[in-house]
Parts: sequence; structure tokens; C-alpha cells
Amino acid sequence: MQKTILIFFIIINSFFVFGQDTILANRTFFGLSSHPTKVMVVDSLKELPTRIQFIINQLLDTAMTDFKQNIKFSHGQIIDLDYWARKDSIFFPMEYRYVVPKYQLYFDLRDTAISVKNYSFELGLDQYGQITCFEWPRENYNKRNKFVKGSRILKEAIKYAKAHKYKTQDFIYEFRYNNELEKMCWEISFLQKSVGNQYNFSKDYVTLLFDATSLTFLQEYGTSVSASN
Repeated sequence: MQKTILIFFIIINSFFVFGQDTILANRTFFGLSSHPTKVMVVDSLKELPTRIQFIINQLLDTAMTDFKQNIKFSHGQIIDLDYWARKDSIFFPMEYRYVVPKYQLYFDLRDTAISVKNYSFELGLDQYGQITCFEWPRENYNKRNKFVKGSRILKEAIKYAKAHKYKTQDFIYEFRYNNELEKMCWEISFLQKSVGNQYNFSKDYVTLLFDATSLTFLQEYGTSVSASN
């Protein structure tokens, strides 16, 4: 009996930047989640039931109106939940922290007009077509002209950081969906402390969160990155 579920992604989220005055997001998914059951890899939306295709198109039409022509299906899988339930008496172990979709799909948005070279996002649906995961807000983020250029976000982040006496020379950034706030956000993380070398290091950042459709500051928090060999 399998009691753990492994979820594995290789993700490129952001670039290291040194003194630049602009940013261009690049977030790409490679691979698929691992599940202890049968899965069918999907290379085209045409492999999905017609009803599921219709629901996906309707969702993208309403939630991502101006961007739909810039969205390309990347890859996905159909997860056999019935087989899993019959095979495993525990079925959904405590380690699993979100609803497992039947249809787990990944899309790429490319739109440099909003400073996005590539934004990979997940869309999950259950067997009935109900949305279990969607890494884009359902409302208020479907018009291109509402989005603020990354350079303006960066300028505002540097202004805030300097006002609070933070170092601003080196930073990383990410364009992503914030599930708790239900907003598309820019995260600008300024390096404050770095110890070690390229193989063994510890880096401390102060991260500033901004709404992608305004210059509104949302949150500030500390983040750390470390590696060892």
C-alpha cells in the first residue's frame, strides 16, 4: 500500500538581476505531478471530453479575455481516481494537502506587453468539470490595459525598500497568482545577506508583494534561500 504522494516540478521562476531597471517574468513548468495511480498523459486539449473542453474555453474567455490568444496548452494528465480508490484503502493520505483533480492541465501565457515572457499556470478540474485549481483570478484580471508594466512595479519596490533602509542592489522576482489574496502579484525580493559560495550558500531576502494591476503595496516578509552539496 502506498501512503505517500510525491509532487515534483522543475520550475524556473525568476532571474537574478543586478541593477537593471526592468523585469520580464519567466516561469515554466517541466514534468507532471506524481500520483500512485494510473494516469494518461495529455498532449492536446482535443484528447479531453468535449464538455471539459467547453468549460475550459468558457473559463479562459471570461477570466483571461484579452490574453486568450497568447495562451498555449503545454501538457497535462488525466488521473484515474476510481482506480486509486479501489487500490488504496486509505486513498487520500494525510500528506496530501489539496484536492486531487481528474484533469490536471498546464498552460503557458506569453505577453511581453505586461512584462511576461512566460507564465506557466495550472488548471485542475474534477470529473464533473468543477474547477479544483486555477492559478489566475476569476475576476478583475482579464484586461491587458489594467496591468502595470514590470518596470513601474520595480521602481515602486526600490522606492519602498530604500525608504525602509533595505539594500536594493541585487534582487530576484516572480510574477504569480497569490491564492490567499486571489490576485496576480509581483514579488520583488531584495538580497540583504549572503554567506558562502555558489555550491554552499545561505541568502536572506526581504520580499515585497505588489498587485500586478496597480502599484498597490500588499505585503512585506522575509524569505531565505540555501543550498549545500
